Amino acid sequence: MISGRVIVIAFNAKLSDGCDYTTQTLRLLGKSNVVYGLALGEPVSWRGAIKNKGRVRLIERRFQSVLIHPFFLIPGQRFMPIKTANHFLNALVLRFIIGVIHRGKRKIFWFFEPFHMVPLYLVFLGYVSLYDCIDYYKDLGFSWSRPEKFLLKKASIIVCNSQTLAEIHRKTRKNIHVVPLGFASEEFGTPSKRVKQSELFTVGYIGGINYRLDFPLLFRLVALLPGVQFVFAGPVQVGLVPNEGPIYDSLTKLFSYSNVRYVGELPKTKMQGVVRSFHAAIIPYDLSRVFNQYCYPMKIMEFFWCGVPVVATPIRELQRLSPYVLLGKTAPDFAKHIRLLQSQGWSYLKQRQQRKIANVNSWKHKIEAIENHMDASVFAAANDDPCHQQTPRKVNNNPGSLHEYNPG
Repeated sequence: MISGRVIVIAFNAKLSDGCDYTTQTLRLLGKSNVVYGLALGEPVSWRGAIKNKGRVRLIERRFQSVLIHPFFLIPGQRFMPIKTANHFLNALVLRFIIGVIHRGKRKIFWFFEPFHMVPLYLVFLGYVSLYDCIDYYKDLGFSWSRPEKFLLKKASIIVCNSQTLAEIHRKTRKNIHVVPLGFASEEFGTPSKRVKQSELFTVGYIGGINYRLDFPLLFRLVALLPGVQFVFAGPVQVGLVPNEGPIYDSLTKLFSYSNVRYVGELPKTKMQGVVRSFHAAIIPYDLSRVFNQYCYPMKIMEFFWCGVPVVATPIRELQRLSPYVLLGKTAPDFAKHIRLLQSQGWSYLKQRQQRKIANVNSWKHKIEAIENHMDASVFAAANDDPCHQQTPRKVNNNPGSLHEYNPG
């Protein structure tokens, strides 16, 4: 495990959204490193400070890290140049403080998304820069694709959580490494015996309920299978992207079916029990959106950990997990798979292999795989202490599909 370093992790997601890739990375790295989390999505403005009578926390200790909420000294964060300038100023202050407190230590600038990251990359020049790519961003517009092209060329190390993303980005840069997806096996709990299931065949979905779902497919699917109970769990999310469509209208229609139940958002402590009550799970993403085609849903590992069969639209990375994922493009395809599972069930051998795949894709294995790519030559070239060498670890540069990946 990476240890003894100073790591700045910059991220756009709000911690309140429960994004595992942020919180798990902070927590794991914070156990044996000094970690500063730069929470770009949760800044503090003058208005916020005045409204709360100065009772705002710019710095807090969470996830075994020091979290920093940027203070927007220049008013007008609605305007992108001003927001960028504020991020730049906050990063400069952080770099100065780190330089004083941690002089001579090896340092890493770690980030997940390209948005807002080019100015921060320039501030932290001299650190090892790690682009931990977790999604496909070109579909989100020029403000995402342009900085990503720059960072793909400039970052010290680039890792992708799927073969699909790596193959796309290798058109720009060859030395891109594939690492495990990341799954909170420790928090999700030890696989337990299957809980008592309803006599009514239950198909479930857990995750963000938002524009990514293929609502026309779902409307037809629940109508085709009136004897099957469909359970949806997770936060309803609206306003994530432009042109996402009438989400509330679609949800109102979906939840109006008598065989559909919405149980709200679940804490992780209860998630395994709910998932294990499913006879099958679904990932019905709308593949007319390019972002969905190239994603790698983390929920797949939660389903796998519980040994639950999964029916999904043919997301590119999930195609590599066949036969442990059943793929379908249409509602009749989904219905056919579900009826087959109703009549034949899901074998113990497949459940055991699913758990193996989930275990290989744990957050611990992901961090270890990233460390394998941080060899002595990178640190010697990029850090403040060029005399501090380390022995390069053996790197698996061709792990194949992730369910065959061996982090050892």
